[in-house]
Amino acid sequence: MASQVEASAALHARLEELTSPHQEVANNLEHTSSNIQRQLYDLHDPLARLPWEVSSEIFIRYLPPADEYPDVSEIVLLLNVCTLWTQIALSTTRIWAKLYIDIPDDATAEFREVFSRWLQRSRGNPLSLALTGPSIPDPETLDIVVEHAHRLQELELPSPSYLRIFLVGIGFPALTSLDVDAAEEGRCTPFDVKEFVQVLQSAPSLVHCDLGDTPEERSGTPDGTRHVCLKSLAIADGDGNASYILNTLTLPILEKLAIPVEQIDVHHLNTFLIRSSPPLETMSLHAGSILPWEDSYRPAIEERLHLAPTLTRLELTGAVELQDMLLTILSQASGDTFLPNLRTLTMDRNGTYELPDAVWYTQLADILSRRRDTLRTFCIELPAYMWKWQLGEPDKDALRVFRELINAGMDIDMGPVIKALLKNLARVSPPGAL
Repeated sequence: MASQVEASAALHARLEELTSPHQEVANNLEHTSSNIQRQLYDLHDPLARLPWEVSSEIFIRYLPPADEYPDVSEIVLLLNVCTLWTQIALSTTRIWAKLYIDIPDDATAEFREVFSRWLQRSRGNPLSLALTGPSIPDPETLDIVVEHAHRLQELELPSPSYLRIFLVGIGFPALTSLDVDAAEEGRCTPFDVKEFVQVLQSAPSLVHCDLGDTPEERSGTPDGTRHVCLKSLAIADGDGNASYILNTLTLPILEKLAIPVEQIDVHHLNTFLIRSSPPLETMSLHAGSILPWEDSYRPAIEERLHLAPTLTRLELTGAVELQDMLLTILSQASGDTFLPNLRTLTMDRNGTYELPDAVWYTQLADILSRRRDTLRTFCIELPAYMWKWQLGEPDKDALRVFRELINAGMDIDMGPVIKALLKNLARVSPPGAL
């Protein structure tokens, strides 16, 4: 047995001895071939005959639209074509100023070096970053982000834990947009409302803020903060309480507010609206669960909306009780005093098995008809799995009202089933009947 092992080892050693020089030659050949290929590209590349500024603009046009983030790997590809393309890509600083970067779970020193190099290539341009990665951030990677705090303009973070970059005493004077995704459940400690106040204080130019999680009040209520630039604030469901945020803020130019209704104390919201007196145009209300206290909750909802007479758009998602409650309020309230400027009403019933019935559509037809002079758009999104036989069809009187409103210019979208019914009604009705 020992002799067989020794013989096998000797043969492997001999094989390695014979193949190593050939492998080295193959590697050298591949490297040389790659260099020659790059030189050929340099000789025949049409970009070489263009002014440098034009070539640079072509690279900029290669990027996705302004509202999308290019993956950094797509930009790195430009470095690997030829020497000329490498020079153009490195000198065109704007293509490095808006990046989507996936931070690995085990960020190494090598990754951090490359990450830092990518950000440095944008030089003095305003910087927009969309980061994805683990819920718990790598501190050294975040330190690299902090180095560019003075020119960060837009920032997307994968979890609230990444907000620690705002807690190191460095200002983010140019930041106008901040989006924070919710963390995976149990993967990171929820952030505190005091920490969120520090975020706002560190970013005095912030215009848009979207929180994928709700902060908690672990260390007491912070001092009130007035932010004079924030126009859009969205607070998602979470283990915390959205009232903690509104109770500490004054936002005098807020135009858009999205909140989970079951987490908002009506007194705190009313106080916030009175204190801020914002020119609120859009409000999104989300109910993550069924509201069993509908009778007692309705006055609170009604009071909140009375304090926002400037609303032009109202969006309702989640529990159908909230949506039906709002329709009841609209059916009984005067359009002259309750949401008099409402132009758009949207509802999302995805994820629910409680579908509208004929009575519901009759009530809706009455509401839309009475607001025909001001309301321009009504949209309801129904579950994708819904079939015609599952839907309580509107009666013909309600369908005629919808048809009349559409003909008068109102944009009404209630899904393909109702659209087909309206189309069929128009086909079978005699001229002048609608």
